[in-house]
Amino acid sequence: MKIKFIDDLTFNIYVSKEEISKIDIKNQEALEKYLKLIFNKIKNRYNIIVEGFYNVIIYIDKSFGIIFNLNKEKLDYYDYFNGQIDLNITIKEVEFLYKIDNVSNSLLNKLELKQINNDIYYKINKELNNKEYMYLIEHIEKIYI
Repeated sequence: MKIKFIDDLTFNIYVSKEEISKIDIKNQEALEKYLKLIFNKIKNRYNIIVEGFYNVIIYIDKSFGIIFNLNKEKLDYYDYFNGQIDLNITIKEVEFLYKIDNVSNSLLNKLELKQINNDIYYKINKELNNKEYMYLIEHIEKIYI
C-alpha cells in the first residue's frame, strides 16, 4: 500500500491486486471494513485522523489493483462529524496507463507503449510478479485513468 497526499483535503491510496484480492470490493460491508483498516494505518503511520465527509472514487484495474481517491468535503458544521466518517463511494473499472521515466529491461516485454498528447505511457499487457509490481509503484511518475 502506498499513500500520496495531493493537498490538505485529497489523497490517493494505491493498493496492489494481491493485497485487495481477499476483499469483495463490490460488497459494501467488506469495503467499509477494509477502509477502516486503512484509516487506522494512516492514523498510526502519519498521525492523521480521517474524519468528516469524503467523496471516494475507487478505480479498479485488473492488472494493477486499486486506487482509492479520497476528497474531503469542507462543511460548515465540522463538529457534526467529530470522530466520525461518512463516505460517498463510487466504483469505476478502468485500465491504468503509467508514465515512467526509467523502465527496467525486465518490464519492457510486459508493457505496451501508448502515446497520449505528447506524453508516453505504458499499459501492462502481461502478468507482473511482486518484484516487478513494486518497481512499477516506486517509479510511476503519473497514472492516466
